[in-house]
Amino acid sequence: MPEERGPDRPLPLARALTPAERERTIEQLTVAFAHDLVPLDEFERRVALAYSAASPAELRALTDDLAMPAPGAAVAPVAGAMQRVGGVLANVERRGAQVIGPKLDVRSFLANVELDLTRARLSAPVTEIDIRCVLGNVEIRLPAGVDIENHGSGFLGSFECRDAIGRTAPNAPVIRILGHATLGSVSISVDEGEN
Repeated sequence: MPEERGPDRPLPLARALTPAERERTIEQLTVAFAHDLVPLDEFERRVALAYSAASPAELRALTDDLAMPAPGAAVAPVAGAMQRVGGVLANVERRGAQVIGPKLDVRSFLANVELDLTRARLSAPVTEIDIRCVLGNVEIRLPAGVDIENHGSGFLGSFECRDAIGRTAPNAPVIRILGHATLGSVSISVDEGEN
């Protein structure tokens, strides 16, 4: 027979979540977003649930299905080509001679990412650069002599692409810009090259 509770035996109170527990979960979600494990809308939904969670079990449920990368894990490059650049609460800058693979993912969450690719070598006739910028800033300078296809968009943000009109050859390499800026800024420009 279950024990009866009287006025002198109140129900046990659930343990309150600490701000550190919520922050740890949001940090895990942010890392998952930066590694493309959750799309933007799902990331935003889970962060909102983390703030409204009432128990540790509710917080755990927000990250249990995510295969989190090991700390410090990096995406293995193919033939030495740059494939991914990103930052979470950081400043990331890349410049100099480098090889760019056929697809480059750029991620910025509360971060500044600056890529100077003016001396880069493109390894494919068409290179896709997929940009996801949330509450951050992304600036990319592309090499002279490329054609740009801009398919980027923004929501309460800016997605700007400036090319060097009339400076490309008929069979110039193509850079296809994809992605989205949410409450952030994306700026892409092509190096003017020699006049």
